[in-house]
Amino acid sequence: MKKQVWVLIMAVLCLLFNSAHSQKRAYIQTDSSLSGGIELIPNTRQFNSQYIKVKVKNGEITYTPEQLAEYGFDDGTVYQSKEMEIDGERKKVFLERIAVGKITLFRYRDTRNTIYYVTRDSSDLYQLQKDLRVMKELSLDCEFMMDAIRLASYSGKSLQKLVSHYNVCKNKPFPYSKFGLLAGWRNAIVSQGSKENSDLKDVSFPSSSSPVIGIFGDIPIVMSEFSLHPELFYSWNDFVSNTHTAQADIDVLISIRTLQMPILVRYTAPAINWRLFFDVGPNFAYHIENSSDIYIGKMEGNMVLIERPSQEKLLADFMFGYSAGVGLQKKLNYRKTLSAEFKFTKSMGADDDTFSLNALNLVIGFTF
Repeated sequence: MKKQVWVLIMAVLCLLFNSAHSQKRAYIQTDSSLSGGIELIPNTRQFNSQYIKVKVKNGEITYTPEQLAEYGFDDGTVYQSKEMEIDGERKKVFLERIAVGKITLFRYRDTRNTIYYVTRDSSDLYQLQKDLRVMKELSLDCEFMMDAIRLASYSGKSLQKLVSHYNVCKNKPFPYSKFGLLAGWRNAIVSQGSKENSDLKDVSFPSSSSPVIGIFGDIPIVMSEFSLHPELFYSWNDFVSNTHTAQADIDVLISIRTLQMPILVRYTAPAINWRLFFDVGPNFAYHIENSSDIYIGKMEGNMVLIERPSQEKLLADFMFGYSAGVGLQKKLNYRKTLSAEFKFTKSMGADDDTFSLNALNLVIGFTF
C-alpha cells in the first residue's frame, strides 16, 4: 500500500512539473510566423542582445535582430527586436523585456553598461536616465507614483517593481533599502546550563535592566514585503545574587558589556501609514567585558571563613542563539519611518556548563 501511495505521489509531481514546463516553452517569432518547442542556446545578456542560436539536428542556426521579432526561453525570459540609436548609429538589437503592461520595461546590456528603456502603449521607445524623469512624465495619470519614483534605484529589480507599481496603480508601499538607529531598554536574566555547578545549584539571579543602543539595516528580498534585517547593538548588564544555605553564604557578581548582532528576516504588512511587522533569525553575541566573581562564606564554629573568590567565567565570551520580535512601524515621510518592537533573544554558549542569557527588549528604531 505504501509503495502505491509513493508511486501516486511521484506521478502527480511529474504531471505538475510537465504541466508547468509546458506552459513556458522556448520559441522564436518573426513578423509572420511563430516556432515553438525548440532548443535555444542561452548566453550572457550582452550576447543575447546581439543574436540567438537555435540548436538543430545538423548543428546550430544563428538569428539576428533583423531576422526575428522576438524570442523566449523556457524560463519565461523574452527578448524583443527593437531599433534604437547606439553610439550615434541606428541599429536593431534584442532588448530583454522585464515588465509588461501599460508601460513595458526593457533592458539592454552592452560591453560597458546596462541601459533601461520604456515604452507606453507600444509607442516610442524612451531611454531611462538615473533621474527617472521619463518615468515621471509617463506616469502622471497614477497619483501613487511620486514616492515610489523617489525611492526607486537604477537597477533591474527596482525598476521592474516601479513599472509594475504603475501598471497596477494602487496605493502600496514601495520596497527600498533603509538604515537607521536603535535605542531602547533591555531586561535580561541568566540561568544555569544543563551541567549545573555544584556550588551554585541553589543560586538564582534576579533580572538586570539596562539601556541598549545600536544601528540597523533593512534590505528588501527580491523587492517584496520580506527583507533582510541585520542589527548591531550594545548593552551592559550586572547580575548580583546573594544566597543563604545551611552550609554557606554565596555571593555572585556577573558583569558583562555586550555587542549583539541579530540577523533577521522581517515581514512587513503592505499597509501605508501603520505597518505591522514580524521578524526572526539567528542571534550572535560577543561580550567585550565578561567577569564573574563567586564569594563563598562557610561557618566553622563561631567563625565565618570566606574562601578566596573564584573568577571563573559563568558566561561564554561568544554566544549564539535566536531572536524573534513583533512591532509596529509608522511612516513619517516618503523615506523616514519610526518603529517600536518587542524582541526576545536567547543566547547560549558552546559548552553545557556555561550559563544561558535570555532578554526581552523594547526597541525604538528611526530610519534616516
